[in-house]
Amino acid sequence: MLSQCKKDDEARVRVIINDSKGYPVPAISVYMFDASLSESSVYRPSEALHSTHTDDDGVATFLLDHIFGAGTIYRQTLLHFIVFNADNQVIGKLQLLLTDGKNADGTMVLNTDYINISSP
Repeated sequence: MLSQCKKDDEARVRVIINDSKGYPVPAISVYMFDASLSESSVYRPSEALHSTHTDDDGVATFLLDHIFGAGTIYRQTLLHFIVFNADNQVIGKLQLLLTDGKNADGTMVLNTDYINISSP
């Protein structure tokens, strides 16, 4: 899980969201979940650790010090990032492993077209 330690630079995760045709998806909600959930878990937006929205380029940025507390170093922390449609069905999922407080980036391709995607 997470271990506390002093660190000068803020850790962040960037998740790039593309539609099924490879185009960025702006203004969509992206949810972050703890890895303790299993593959068979039912994900619900209300149970997310944090959520944010993609920018105009389809990038969702999670500033981890703001979420978990300043000075936290993330050693072997696995997080799930999920996008839901309007019916709260998972239409995109990405797992990222954070190691030694380093930033992490990943790309998620949604498995449906932009229509019916839940947005803010």
